[in-house]
Amino acid sequence: MFSPGGEKILTASADSTAKLWELNNQPAISLDQYESVNYSLKISPDGQRILTISDSTAEVWDPDGKLQFEIKGHTKTINSAVFSPDGQYILTASLDNTAKLWDLRGNLLLDLRGHDNWVFKASFSPDSRKILTASRDETAKLWDLEGNLLTEYKGHKDAVYSAVFSPGGDKILTASWDHTAKLWDLKGNLLTVFSHKNYVTSAVFSSDGSKVLTSSWDKTAKLWNLEGRLLTHIKGHNELLKGAIFSPQNNRILTISKDKTAKLWALNGNLVSVLKVPSVQIMEAIFSPDGKQIITFLGDGTAKIWLTPEAIIEWLKTATIPQLTKEEKREYGIDF
Repeated sequence: MFSPGGEKILTASADSTAKLWELNNQPAISLDQYESVNYSLKISPDGQRILTISDSTAEVWDPDGKLQFEIKGHTKTINSAVFSPDGQYILTASLDNTAKLWDLRGNLLLDLRGHDNWVFKASFSPDSRKILTASRDETAKLWDLEGNLLTEYKGHKDAVYSAVFSPGGDKILTASWDHTAKLWDLKGNLLTVFSHKNYVTSAVFSSDGSKVLTSSWDKTAKLWNLEGRLLTHIKGHNELLKGAIFSPQNNRILTISKDKTAKLWALNGNLVSVLKVPSVQIMEAIFSPDGKQIITFLGDGTAKIWLTPEAIIEWLKTATIPQLTKEEKREYGIDF
């Protein structure tokens, strides 16, 4: 992932390391103390802390790679760990059926128990005052920071893989293995259903909150308005989709597939570019904060940075293009 300012990149690998890189490809720090660091990495909103996961433990590091503290308390694997938008809290979700809220010293503040199966994801509201959990028990739950259950979202017929707040914090979007994503109000009233033909792997809002983007094992992504009208059906992958995201400017869509490609699309479904590294799976892909770069995290433990077509054109306008010598022109058969 990119740092908040976009000048550094944080990567995690199956070789049990996490590394923070400058954009000149030189590693700034290496976090390699743990035996099993997974692909979940987060940087705090102020850029001063790095959050990693190692099985049932999470770790917080400073920008120089020094371990600040460990987060211990889960009894099974942690699926996700995030900072609150205000940077004051850490939230973890685990296969032990709980989500837990921590302060920035690793002290447990809340132990959210109420799900009957794995908790896949846990997220904060935009104002950092509410918590949303998504579980294999087919529900999502809304909590306050005192641990009170505010709303239970029931209606899915299979695991709820993710649940997110709208940018305005007044709506909830859930994605489920029952082939649907669902839009709810904060009181648990169902507003809209978005359907696919297989598991829904991701469902996200555009940054202005006006659109919803879903991806599925049915090899497609779909762009919707909030009333459930299908705006664009994105087809072109040969295998299931792992996820789909908007660019920061909401003018492009990026899909990630098991077919070893990530693809960049216009909002009307026209293919803009294909990102592919031969014979290597793309595990995740994200935009830089300015939307001009895409970073892909690969199954071989590497990451690659790509320029978007618009960024390439912008670069060409100012790039210094060396002139060929007479010998080089002769070598390449250029007669001018």
